[in-house]
Amino acid sequence: MGHSSTKSSAFRKCYGQLGQLRSILNQSTCVVAMTATATTTVRRTIVDSLGMRNYSLIEVSPERHNIKYVVFKTADKNFESVFKWIADEILEKGRSTERMILYCQSRKNVSELHSFFCSLLPKVLYAFFEMYHTNTEGDVQKKIINSFAQEDGEVRILFATIDVRGLHTVILVGHPTELDDLMQLSGRAGRDGTQSVAIVVNYPGC
Repeated sequence: MGHSSTKSSAFRKCYGQLGQLRSILNQSTCVVAMTATATTTVRRTIVDSLGMRNYSLIEVSPERHNIKYVVFKTADKNFESVFKWIADEILEKGRSTERMILYCQSRKNVSELHSFFCSLLPKVLYAFFEMYHTNTEGDVQKKIINSFAQEDGEVRILFATIDVRGLHTVILVGHPTELDDLMQLSGRAGRDGTQSVAIVVNYPGC
């Protein structure tokens, strides 16, 4: 909550300041803190940040039975052997290609994958895949998100880190460093209850 366990910037820093708001409330004011996925360490941080004492913890397993997990490990950075099947789908199905997010660990990975797809596909199909990261211009970000969020939108494959409903395939390019990150990213698949798959791809340098 408002902190980062990595070297990256904290997500929604203002969340980490909610304890200040609570300090000015009457001590009898009830407070409820909810999170979809959080490790024991993260839960402890939230409790300390909010100054919660004598609280009741209600927890449910984050396991999603409709998500199949697949781990693909390769000894070298061979994009063709790992991702060509996605490019083939775009070539064959075009706008009917199933929407997928490929979560990358860095902007470098995002750019490399986008360039790889550009090398495999004709320019007329470039509109079906996009990259989205912190350096993407605001108006371009909005256009990409709006297109990808629509089930029949033009963008079918996205190299990025955003939350979109209606997905059934999520590919994590490089394993997340934290368990709660893995659960959050993979959990964006199959939110409608449909059988889905989360694929973790590991290769040197990702």
